Amino acid sequence: MGGGVRFSIAMATYNGSIFIKEQLASLEAQTYKPFEIVVVDDGSKDNTLEIVNYFAKSSNISFRIFTNEKNLGYSDNFFKSALLCEGDYICFCDQDDFWLPNKLEVVAQSIAENSPDLIVHSSFVVDVNLSVTDRLFPNFDKNSVIQKRRGNPWESNVPGFSLVVNSSLLSKAVDWKNRPLASMNPEQMRNGHKIISHDLMMYFLAHSFGVVSIISEPLVYYRMHKRNVCGAPVVKSYSSFLKRISSRLEKTINVGKFEYDFISEVAFSRRKWLLYYGKDLNIKYHQSISSASEYWLVQYKIYKKRAAIYDRDTNFYDSLTGLINMYISNSYISKKNGGLGYGAILKDFFVVIFYKNYKKIFNLKNS
Repeated sequence: MGGGVRFSIAMATYNGSIFIKEQLASLEAQTYKPFEIVVVDDGSKDNTLEIVNYFAKSSNISFRIFTNEKNLGYSDNFFKSALLCEGDYICFCDQDDFWLPNKLEVVAQSIAENSPDLIVHSSFVVDVNLSVTDRLFPNFDKNSVIQKRRGNPWESNVPGFSLVVNSSLLSKAVDWKNRPLASMNPEQMRNGHKIISHDLMMYFLAHSFGVVSIISEPLVYYRMHKRNVCGAPVVKSYSSFLKRISSRLEKTINVGKFEYDFISEVAFSRRKWLLYYGKDLNIKYHQSISSASEYWLVQYKIYKKRAAIYDRDTNFYDSLTGLINMYISNSYISKKNGGLGYGAILKDFFVVIFYKNYKKIFNLKNS
């Protein structure tokens, strides 16, 4: 399929006049020409649409351009643009980045080899002038192919600009405004639940039902500037090893129960979504709905049990019993097999044996 694959580019725009011309030029310079570019503008107040329309008139690529009557917001606008696409694979495209000329060519080769439901690739982080920094985001060290329900179910380093989606994942019958809850870091969790974004939704479905192909070669310049909706995660550094351990311990104890209860709710919401909306997905996924929903039920149970271990009101004996039961039930198998990972049991053991038994020495305050 690689040689004849039709790529649709789904671009969601909003006040993007500063950088969009460079991005459009990078799309036209692809060595493997896209089938179409679908632009949906979310009510820009600048001359974004004027730039897009002017570019489209002289382009050798088919453009379809739409304008929303009311602002949909970032993720919903990407869903709208993707659902308007007619290609075999859909590339989410930010208005302010810059594609390397071989992006579609490399992706087409991956499709020919693996027939994936989702492709994710590495990207260079660049400054406002497209000067390359020393960072990659996402950053994959090797090419790989991940089968359904393998790998980390909570993978978050899959931003939209790095995704290429098999169109079969985007059924027009689904109400994409009703999405499951998003998993977030503890700081974000304090602000309450939010629904999952378009990019993480695609990873959730591909992880649950299909094949994910990882490309380690950077294929996009991810531009960092003051107007970014999202940015590359900041790499934190600590002055000493002991300070890093102390900070991690305090975070673990103070937010552990809250965080794991939160994640269990997210897992349960994903199960509910699959059971309710799964019937509206492409028919090729229907036979996997039951096993996929059971998989997310297992995730729910794992994190509920883990939350109980971290509950300050759970005594040492009950926490230890819970830890043993989680081990027996294979909750600590590798992340690639849907478990917590082998490092998690060490952390949980430390919390139960040392904190639960000798909590006074830590003198930690309730959060």
